[in-house]
Amino acid sequence: MKRHIRLIFLASFFFSLHMALLAYVNSSMLGQFASRSLISITYTLSAVLSLVLVSVAPNIIRRIGNMKYVGLSLIGSALLLYLISTHSGLSIVPFFIVYFALN
Repeated sequence: MKRHIRLIFLASFFFSLHMALLAYVNSSMLGQFASRSLISITYTLSAVLSLVLVSVAPNIIRRIGNMKYVGLSLIGSALLLYLISTHSGLSIVPFFIVYFALN
């Protein structure tokens, strides 16, 4: 049992490292279009939206199922990445907030 917990903690660490690197790269990209204070607000709103999504996710999963939920999340993430890559300026901020919250 103790070995399984260590593996879960190790996997969580690497997932967190991945998210930290992603946040660093994305904040550098956002820095080209927005001020530091707007980037901070963007990450704060993303975190709040992420907490809201985590709290409602079990209800959604019960209604539509695991596979549909994951599929819709992946499709939504892909669509948001497309929208981020095709827009410029401050118009990418709302797309980024939802994308970061989905991840």
